Amino acid sequence: SALNILFDPLNSSVNLLGIQLIDDSTIVADYEAQGVLQLPWRPLVKPYRGHIVYNLNKDGLVQKQEQTWDISALDALLETFTPGPRMESRS
Repeated sequence: SALNILFDPLNSSVNLLGIQLIDDSTIVADYEAQGVLQLPWRPLVKPYRGHIVYNLNKDGLVQKQEQTWDISALDALLETFTPGPRMESRS
């Protein structure tokens, strides 16, 4: 999946905190995520919470997704440039 390309699956996690069907066309979900990005300097993404709103079309397909985080876009960007802890090399 796309997340496995960006995040190291052995050192990352996403936990669903809650999901609700608001009406026939709106689903909201809250989650907490953290992990290590698969970049050469292995930046650590500290735990953060996110909120997603999915709006569905008449066929039940997602037509719009809005997402907010409890960290700023600047803080998220800065974390990608900060080297993370050294990891043991995989054999």
